[in-house]
Amino acid sequence: MTSWTVDIATGVAERLAADQVCEWDPEGLYHGDSIGCFVGLMPDQPDDAIAVTVLPMAPGSAIAQVVIQVRVRTNNPDPRDTHALAQDVIDCLDDLRHVTIGEHRLPHVWLQSMGDLGPDPAGRPEVALNFYSWARFGSGRSGD
Repeated sequence: MTSWTVDIATGVAERLAADQVCEWDPEGLYHGDSIGCFVGLMPDQPDDAIAVTVLPMAPGSAIAQVVIQVRVRTNNPDPRDTHALAQDVIDCLDDLRHVTIGEHRLPHVWLQSMGDLGPDPAGRPEVALNFYSWARFGSGRSGD
């Protein structure tokens, strides 16, 4: 059984791939110049990557605000490429309304904040995007 947070994060990865922002392979196998998308932590490779994590803001309630964090990284030390990729993610996800992501119907997804994380240990610039939404859970329990 997949947790609802992983289900939403996987749905975001699938949406980003469908909009050709990145490639999505649930096994995490990427080759060449592709921009790989991952659910969870940002891996060391590939150099150009997107990582999606979903966090509940009020675990244990039937309706919870959720944060969908999308981190983007590019191999060019000039951060403009990273910001361009971040803008592609924003164009794909910001202001979605009445959308199904994974198996969850989200009434509205909006960009709440964006932060430049600076270079990672390998010198690759990273940016974090925080999207917010609300999700309803039939069991009355929103945590994993």
